[in-house]
Amino acid sequence: MDAGLHHEIFQIKDDRTFREFALKVFYLQAGSVPVYGEYLKFLKIDPRKVRRLEDIPFLPVEFFRTHRVICRGMDPEIVFESSGTTLNAPSRHYVASLALYRKSNLNGFRIYY
Repeated sequence: MDAGLHHEIFQIKDDRTFREFALKVFYLQAGSVPVYGEYLKFLKIDPRKVRRLEDIPFLPVEFFRTHRVICRGMDPEIVFESSGTTLNAPSRHYVASLALYRKSNLNGFRIYY
């Protein structure tokens, strides 16, 4: 995600703005996260035809165990990994911007606690 979107995400104040921003991020990720783009093709979903937040498909959580989920060309600053279980491989969460991750979590904490 580019710096403009990093700033924009923290300016969301209402439902309409959230929905517009979520669609913008969906279009970005559909074109720049390889595994997500392939998943959309498998589902026969043309991202250009998605106009409502409710039509955005979620990537199955299992993909985080078996695929590298991050925008093309980005190197993660940090990778969070679950402990997994005897039967399951650990899931990995690739974080491209640790500063954005921290700010997002702190803002969420302030809002809800």
